[in-house]
Amino acid sequence: MMELATQDIRDVVNKYIGAWVEQDPDLIVTIFTDTATYHERVLEEPIRKRHREGIRAYWQEKVVESQARIACELLNLYLEEYGHR
Repeated sequence: MMELATQDIRDVVNKYIGAWVEQDPDLIVTIFTDTATYHERVLEEPIRKRHREGIRAYWQEKVVESQARIACELLNLYLEEYGHR
């Protein structure tokens, strides 16, 4: 398993938040691998559309076309596995 630095993890989280707030499906796919799956809800099955293009299509439908005035602020990021915050 590749170990990530805390800043790397923060960068990915910030990119995710930015893609959500800006409703940018092209940006969101940059944080996923070609074979990624996406879970909208924890412990539920992944969305039916898989991989980057499926995730992009999902975001286009669910975020761009269905949400408005999105605001998000990361207050804390806990990385217990890495032993720091």
